[in-house]
Amino acid sequence: MPEIKVRPNRMELLKLTRRLNVARRGHKLLKDKQEELMRQFLSYLNELEAVLTELIKSLEDVNRAFQLASALGDPFLFDRTLVEPLSKMEINVKWKSVVNVPIPILEVVYPGPLLYGFLGVSVELDSAYRQLLDSLDKLIRLMELEVSVINLGIALESTRRRVNALEYELIPQMESAIRFISMKLEELQLETITRLMRIKDIIRGR
Repeated sequence: MPEIKVRPNRMELLKLTRRLNVARRGHKLLKDKQEELMRQFLSYLNELEAVLTELIKSLEDVNRAFQLASALGDPFLFDRTLVEPLSKMEINVKWKSVVNVPIPILEVVYPGPLLYGFLGVSVELDSAYRQLLDSLDKLIRLMELEVSVINLGIALESTRRRVNALEYELIPQMESAIRFISMKLEELQLETITRLMRIKDIIRGR
């Protein structure tokens, strides 16, 4: 007996056959979506790993640059320069859709140049700040990629569950139900033919 409760008649067979065709088309579409999600997930993940490696290297360079700037300038003025923020920035968040998954786009807005006194501060500080801003861009990109990977991973897992539910549960159950109804209809048809033949024999015997 199939897991789906059905009545063994032709109307039920027709309905189940239509549902099965829809389920198979849905499974095909979800399977294609799953493959594209996996492709996008791996693409973003690979970029995330690359950007993370670049960011670590960049921050090491920034640290050395600031150490050099501190060593070549007045330590007191250097520390005082770093106390106050040299510039303010804004981050605007936008979203795009990749396979119906929200992907963030972070836009950094720098309102103006870095402002600080030059007295007692080495020119290496400018270079250090430029490297810091470059690292900041990498950090922003890393944030984009992390959220993207998380969102794609959630969508991928959800799609995988739906694909498996169709492939291993719903579609086999409907196929089993169709076989069950077909078998019962064949039995009914055979019984009908047998009865008709008996009736025919009875009529001929008279």
